[in-house]
Amino acid sequence: MFPLGLVPFSNTLPAVAILFLSLGMLERDGLLIVAGYLMNVATIFYFGALAIGAVLAGQGMLSPIGS
Repeated sequence: MFPLGLVPFSNTLPAVAILFLSLGMLERDGLLIVAGYLMNVATIFYFGALAIGAVLAGQGMLSPIGS
């Protein structure tokens, strides 16, 4: 995972997803596997929100320039 030092939970959410998935496979527990997939979806939404925020911040920085 790409480390983003200033972004909170940038490595924690994918790590928890991997933890749940691996424990679910080791223990053959469907609930842990489902929790792993849900954490994976939460990670995708989190990074999507960060990307949208970065784009909006970039647009906000360019607006005083006149672009």
